[in-house]
Amino acid sequence: MRTHLAALALLAACSAEPDSATDATPQEAAELIETRDMLVLDVRTPKEHAQGAIPGSVNVDWNADDFREEVARLDRDRPVLLHCESGGRSSKALRVLEELGFEDVTHMESGMRAWREAGLPMSRGG
Repeated sequence: MRTHLAALALLAACSAEPDSATDATPQEAAELIETRDMLVLDVRTPKEHAQGAIPGSVNVDWNADDFREEVARLDRDRPVLLHCESGGRSSKALRVLEELGFEDVTHMESGMRAWREAGLPMSRGG
């Protein structure tokens, strides 16, 4: 029983998002962008970003070989709003940001899909 509980605790720790991250709905994310000097980090592909993005967002492709190096160049002291299309890639990217020392990261739940469904502002053309 003790081994089983330890295994469950380890599994939960491995699958949980980093402690430094906060989750936000698209509406909460839009308010954060409006009220704070947020770096909006879009980890979708450049093609996805060009088809519609949060105005002012910075695009660093999670799938790119130099993802870690590109993110390492960003300002670690600025609060970050992190997102992708639906939350999968940005959840993985969140771990990289934590490893690199980003302390104020907000992860947008359900990504751009939910942002579009909420009818929030978008820019096109990258």
